Amino acid sequence: VVMGVITGLAVGVKYTAGSIAVALIVFVLIREPRRFIQNAAIFGAAAALVFGLWAVKGIALYGNPIYPFVFNGVNWDAGRSASFSYTDRGFLATGDAWQIPILPISATVLGQDNVDTYGFTAGAWLLTSFLLLPLVWRDLDSRTRALAKDGLTILLPLIAVWMVLAAWSITGTQTRLMLGALPAFAVTGALGFAGLANFPKKPLDVNWMVRAALTITVALGLFDVVNTFVKDKPAPYLLGQITLDDYMYTNTGAYYGALQNLATLPEGSQVRLMWEPRSYYCPPTITCSGDVLFDHWSMPLRNGATVDEVFAGYRAAGDDYLLLFMTGYETYLSVTQHDEYDQQFAAAIEQSMTPVWTDGLRYTLYGWSTADTPKRVR
Repeated sequence: VVMGVITGLAVGVKYTAGSIAVALIVFVLIREPRRFIQNAAIFGAAAALVFGLWAVKGIALYGNPIYPFVFNGVNWDAGRSASFSYTDRGFLATGDAWQIPILPISATVLGQDNVDTYGFTAGAWLLTSFLLLPLVWRDLDSRTRALAKDGLTILLPLIAVWMVLAAWSITGTQTRLMLGALPAFAVTGALGFAGLANFPKKPLDVNWMVRAALTITVALGLFDVVNTFVKDKPAPYLLGQITLDDYMYTNTGAYYGALQNLATLPEGSQVRLMWEPRSYYCPPTITCSGDVLFDHWSMPLRNGATVDEVFAGYRAAGDDYLLLFMTGYETYLSVTQHDEYDQQFAAAIEQSMTPVWTDGLRYTLYGWSTADTPKRVR
């Protein structure tokens, strides 16, 4: 029951936590195969009851219990699903299938923070230390082996689900989506390290060498954390040595200034952000609509609208301005699945709208090309 409740809560937070359900079902099957049907029913009922509250909300608000997946729903269709998942860039589609059977290792070696594919730096040990277990298995006592078996029983199905997702979708490769597996990686990895203590110290003290390497990498990781802390400047801001604007520019770039500039617009204005998914720090006097899937432009075109009809649709929806994130637009052109539509935007907006404000590099605010268009400013 407890396992089911935890799983239901987890899936309600993030659908990819469904991998935890798969792993725990396997765990239940292996631990008590003769009572599998009974135990699985109890587990499933508890999980369904807890997740059911979220599913009811999904049906009420969006017409889909697992919105936006499978059954689509409000403002969602098959095209958006494809754009969101990037199924055409999964490992099977890109020729990187060799990474699938060694996914924890490839994610460790190739994973970088905020970089496509894995998008996450796991460190040298978190995803790989469990591989020590076969080497130390005979040196583990019975109690440790039992815990290791339980850990692997949960971990291996989680890795298998990750492999399936990575094979199918570039989004599925992201290590962050496997946060539910990190405790299992940690426990089984710790048991692998524990087993090294029983290795003979001659002719080579493997235990000492591995622990020395662990110590060095942890120290380097600590250095990286300190470096990031210094670079992000929270201490100077809290101590009053730099202004809020300087601190925000350090951590958000030109974004914060662009959003703060919107406070000069008439109260009640509505701004549609283009190729900018973020809308936080939007002034409270106006409404900002983030381009969460980078398809504010391409989606109506894919649905048959003309360029003029797209702009007419924006205006009919109440948009007074469009804020273009030029860097985001230019970057997206290199990965878009709808190049024939997205390429049209730069020329189209210059014909249909008037620049009102620009920072000269990254952000430009456009208003409608009418007689009452506000005066341009730099």
